[in-house]
Amino acid sequence: MVTNLIVGKVTISRVFPARARLEARLTADLSYGPDPDSDCLLANTQLLGSTVATSTLNCHIGQGTSSCQGNLVLPALLPPQCSDVNLIMENIRSEVYEFGGVGIPTSLIARDGAKILGR
Repeated sequence: MVTNLIVGKVTISRVFPARARLEARLTADLSYGPDPDSDCLLANTQLLGSTVATSTLNCHIGQGTSSCQGNLVLPALLPPQCSDVNLIMENIRSEVYEFGGVGIPTSLIARDGAKILGR
């Protein structure tokens, strides 16, 4: 089983007002294929908007703004009994939030390469 695998890096600069930490996540639509030995409960299912990677970004504060970065870590997407099931990821989306605010729309700072103005 693959877990806690670093799959990328998130960097965001000139965050105003300055923050000490941020959080990021990648979400995707997951489609699980058939299971040859019928022991995977996820076989032949689709999960929309599943979290596929997360990151805590540590920030350097200077002149009233922050520059932040962190590693994207892949959680366990497949239980061991599903290791023989194909997994397709589609519609991958990235989001950066205020620390402690993942999933809360008012805490969203940036998404898919765009900064949310005023945050």
